[in-house]
Parts: sequence; C-alpha cells; structure tokens
Amino acid sequence: MSRTIEANFLPSPVEEAKEKPRILIIDSNRDFTYSAKLALERTGRYSVWEENEPARAHQTAQRVLRPYPATLTGKLSCA
Repeated sequence: MSRTIEANFLPSPVEEAKEKPRILIIDSNRDFTYSAKLALERTGRYSVWEENEPARAHQTAQRVLRPYPATLTGKLSCA
C-alpha cells in the first residue's frame, strides 16, 4: 500500500499579500513605478504592484484586492 503526501512549503502570492499592506503604484513613468516598487519591497513590509497604463488602472486595482490607498501628486496622460 503506497500513500502520496502532497506538501506546499511556499506560500501562495495571495497568502503573502494578505499578511502585508498592499500598495498599487499608478503612474505613466515606468522608471518611477519600478524604482518605487523596488524601494518599498526592499523594506520587506509591503506587497507592491505597479501599473503604467491609466486605462487598466481600475482593473489592476480590482485584481490586487483592496490596496491600501496612497496618494502621490502626479499627472497621467491618457494619450
């Protein structure tokens, strides 16, 4: 008689996101969002997502599941 035991030692991305405050950075400047994301993730205190397309920002926010809001003054161009 053989038994198969499955184990998942790594947390899923959703479980990891539940433990840390979530931040969604929206800006048309890819260099800024990438740099800000790296800086925040390096602290180990946040789960960070970035979006560079204004038209997709709402969909990304829904997918990320209620990010903690943070407001940065900036200008998005919808060209």
